Amino acid sequence: MEHISKLLTKIKLITIHENTLRKEKEKRGESFNMFSILKLSREEVRLHSAFITELLNPRGTHGLKDKFLHSFLKTIDSKINFDFTSIRVKNEFFIGEINNKGDRGGRIDLIITDKMNNAIIIENKIGAKDQSKQLLRYHNYAKEEKRQFQLLYLTKDGCTASDISTDNKKFDYTCIS
Repeated sequence: MEHISKLLTKIKLITIHENTLRKEKEKRGESFNMFSILKLSREEVRLHSAFITELLNPRGTHGLKDKFLHSFLKTIDSKINFDFTSIRVKNEFFIGEINNKGDRGGRIDLIITDKMNNAIIIENKIGAKDQSKQLLRYHNYAKEEKRQFQLLYLTKDGCTASDISTDNKKFDYTCIS
């Protein structure tokens, strides 16, 4: 009986701690999610990628030029030296038909490029499962194009990509949320 009492005490402390964290998040506005409010939280292609593309685009309708892009690059600690006069931000960027081996081709959710052949490639995962060799295809594309690049894997919680997406290959990518 004493073990059960100790367990219940620990559970109570954990619950109090979690409630305190939740209330602090609410005070800071971290629980606000306009996509959830609009019942669009799973619309990866039509909403999330398009919205992020517009924010990061220096010629976006937001009128803030490259402020969002600079902030984003700082947040991800990008070491790429972009030429901001030639930045292009595109979503659903077609890189060719997927080949027989499945390691080339597809559509990149979001890509930021410049005339110096620099790129940031973002795979946006909001609820969808990893596709076979998906990150590997994007990595191979950037290597073949001889780009200086950073590959980002965007999820709600910053988790790593599955072995299915990387084909168990080791290459650099950054998890962001």
